Amino acid sequence: MSFPDFGDVRDNDTALHIAMCAITHGDVAWGCAVLVRLRDYIRGTQEVQSLQWILPQVEAALQRFGELSSTSHRSADCD
Repeated sequence: MSFPDFGDVRDNDTALHIAMCAITHGDVAWGCAVLVRLRDYIRGTQEVQSLQWILPQVEAALQRFGELSSTSHRSADCD
């Protein structure tokens, strides 16, 4: 499955929802991978609205579900 497009706050909100839907429906590894890329994208672009509204939600989700580890491919969690 390809990653969603990132961009302005609306695009990033959509990407966040796609990632959370994947996690909710059992594809935790892919959802977390999207969240990591989205977090890095927002930090890199410094888009103000995404920093304010989307990034806190992304970081909370990554804290809850863990970040994808390159050493593990479990679908139950991302660590």
